[in-house]
Amino acid sequence: DEPARSVPASFAMVESEAQKWLDDADEARKAVDQYSSAVPTELVAYYAKKKGLSIKDPQVAKLIAVSTEEFLTRVLGDAVELTKKLQSSTAAGRKEATTDENQNNDLTLHMDILAKALKDNGVNVSGSQYYFE
Repeated sequence: DEPARSVPASFAMVESEAQKWLDDADEARKAVDQYSSAVPTELVAYYAKKKGLSIKDPQVAKLIAVSTEEFLTRVLGDAVELTKKLQSSTAAGRKEATTDENQNNDLTLHMDILAKALKDNGVNVSGSQYYFE
């Protein structure tokens, strides 16, 4: 049997947790406000309006812009890692790789690699290479 908890103690605990959540949310809001996203809020508002959604609060558009940038950064980072792995395994398989090829640090993003990176982040690409669900 568990000892009965007093209502005031549990209320104080819930109130403390709620206050911590509010403080964390306020800190996150301030960080988003100070961050300059590469995705313009006007672009977010344009596509929202195109889909029939009106964003009246500029902080909502800013949060979507920052989230979009974070998503793009994650997908492209994954794509870079996959491309490097593919290039290193391909170069290891070729004994005639030249010094010039090894010095070239340019990476080329291919659709199949991008599709894999997108899939790893929850976006499925199906059908034609250029048709997204």
